[in-house]
Amino acid sequence: MSSRPPAPPASAWRVLAVALTLVLVLVLAAGLWARWRSLSDDDAARLGARATVASVRTGLRPDP
Repeated sequence: MSSRPPAPPASAWRVLAVALTLVLVLVLAAGLWARWRSLSDDDAARLGARATVASVRTGLRPDP
């Protein structure tokens, strides 16, 4: 028989804190990866098209 008493069960708050910490680390890692990777040709074209659409939309709105 072991002389050590059994460990108390982890509280719900501790489990929640560990889970939220893991989620935060995963989100930060995904953000860093997305920033680090280079843009593909498709991504660059999509960003260019988005900028064009935004400029056309602002040009179509009449001044008040």
